[in-house]
Amino acid sequence: MAFAPWSLILANYILPVNRALAVQGYLSTMEDDFKSLVISFLKEQLTETEFMTSFIKLWNESRDSGALSGSDPVVTRILDRIFTSCDAFELNPEPPFEIGAIEFKAEVKDMAYLAWGL
Repeated sequence: MAFAPWSLILANYILPVNRALAVQGYLSTMEDDFKSLVISFLKEQLTETEFMTSFIKLWNESRDSGALSGSDPVVTRILDRIFTSCDAFELNPEPPFEIGAIEFKAEVKDMAYLAWGL
């Protein structure tokens, strides 16, 4: 009796079930995690550096797991934009490619408004 390779089982059975459960609300969605992280930052519970580090880590996890594949494409695009802002953030920016704390927070606030009305 031959067994299917683990990657085939994962791709054909486990991931679709997890996505279906997430869509039905049975699994915690990463979008909620992103939203909570953004809210904490906007309430000044996190510094710019703490937010940037946490956001990039969560973004990498969601990308690698495909957890946002069933999310609203507009929200996904907005999260990509916040990721780009995290990548451009520096405490001592060198314009035009880097942004400072004021621009960074304004960008996150604008994107949070577009995504969730915050």
